[in-house]
Amino acid sequence: MTNKQSFYETLGVDRDANEEEIRKAFRKNAMKWHPDRNKTDQASDKFKELNEAYQVLIDPEKRRMYDTYGRVDPNGSVGRGFEGVDPSGGFGDIFEAFFGGSTRSRQNGPQKGSDLQTKIQISFIDAALGIEREIDLVSNERCEPCNGTGGKKGTRPVQCRECNGAGKIRRAQSSVFGQFTQVVTCSKCRGAAQVYAESCSTCNGVGRCKNSRKFSLKIPAGIDDGMNIRLSGQGDAGLNNGPNGDLYVSVLVKSHPVFRRVENDIWYDLDINFTQAALGASIDIPLVNGEIENAYIPPGTQSGSSIKLKANGFPSLSRTRSGSFFVQVCVVTPSSIDEETKELFLKLGEFLVRDSNKNNEHRSVFDKIKDAFGNDAESK
Repeated sequence: MTNKQSFYETLGVDRDANEEEIRKAFRKNAMKWHPDRNKTDQASDKFKELNEAYQVLIDPEKRRMYDTYGRVDPNGSVGRGFEGVDPSGGFGDIFEAFFGGSTRSRQNGPQKGSDLQTKIQISFIDAALGIEREIDLVSNERCEPCNGTGGKKGTRPVQCRECNGAGKIRRAQSSVFGQFTQVVTCSKCRGAAQVYAESCSTCNGVGRCKNSRKFSLKIPAGIDDGMNIRLSGQGDAGLNNGPNGDLYVSVLVKSHPVFRRVENDIWYDLDINFTQAALGASIDIPLVNGEIENAYIPPGTQSGSSIKLKANGFPSLSRTRSGSFFVQVCVVTPSSIDEETKELFLKLGEFLVRDSNKNNEHRSVFDKIKDAFGNDAESK
């Protein structure tokens, strides 16, 4: 705030002023400096300073940031601000927030239709491989009989008598600031400046009709849960023959009982027993495309280790890498064993302890495991 008043000084309030005091100070100063009342050269700049100070001090989070750092980060969080008014909207929006109405007119030409949003749920497999799904949508579409004009077919538009072809109507409005001119869109022609002597019976002169339609949507392989697909021009039809809005389809991906996704990688959790972990094994792994790939579990595999297969994971929808397929191994300890199995484990334990105390042993521990399990281990 170098060479510039603080926001508190601009509004003329103390640093401990409450919300009501700040609001009253702004109203008082706004009456004095609003350009519609004050015709001096500095009125416009002064009013902008008042507006900037008010929007910061009236919002608790912005005020805390200002008190701490002496400024407000423009990229920071946006709080209540000016009670829903866009600060870039100018003086008209400020007056509309306090007293209702507006000093600006709405566009009376073609207006783009509203954007629409819908949701679709797909399976984990569909997200990995891609799928084409049918979408049901209810939207405002351009009326075919009148081609969006709102007039009866065969009739021509004439100048609106309500607004004399201006598309807007000026009204005088009184407030605490005095009397102001309010400009509103003409309700008769809806800002088009022209009307039809006879309205279209299908759309009642609106130019749009509610309609339910179906269309096919291609969902690309690799899409992730929560991603949106934008379909240009698939939203509501515009007013006054304006362009259609867009449609955003939010994709929800169901979880899978076997596979899980980590970024673009697919992980498969594999439970193996102690024998398979110690001696090694070859196990068939199901893939998301329905095929089977054999995974080799090397001898001495530890619980929690992972094995990368040749199969692919999720394809990339951006410039990041495509995914891979991993098998995460979990060595499962039996929860209950019979007496015969217990004896085998006891013998195995003795061998393992004895082997750890010998440094010049020529036989490997895996040979001793085979000896402990006997011919059964050989057959496995």
